Amino acid sequence: MHKVWAVIRREFVERVRTRWFWISAILGPILFGGVIVYQIMQSLGGGVRDIAVVDSTTTGFGARVTEALATNPSFRATRVTAGPRVVDSLTRLVEAKQAKRNTAPRTCLFRRLRDWSGHSTKSS
Repeated sequence: MHKVWAVIRREFVERVRTRWFWISAILGPILFGGVIVYQIMQSLGGGVRDIAVVDSTTTGFGARVTEALATNPSFRATRVTAGPRVVDSLTRLVEAKQAKRNTAPRTCLFRRLRDWSGHSTKSS
């Protein structure tokens, strides 16, 4: 058992003596801290976000979600009851907003919502 600890101690000392060990020991936590600070700064920026909660439930779940979002001043939530054209109009709004930003539209979420809620869409 004494030989095992001697080998472990020797390997540890060999690793600690290298320059890259000390560089990574100092820069690693600094980089992780930088990532955390960057995420915090990104979350603080921006204005009030408008959110439409499409509620197709009969249990009032959408109303509870809207109330929960209303407690945060960063969100302005509006509850919309799911109708035959609601998902279509929201999809068009999101696509138009993303087209202004020169990004590809991401309608996958809205397609899933549409398929889940049972409403069909007609392309115009």
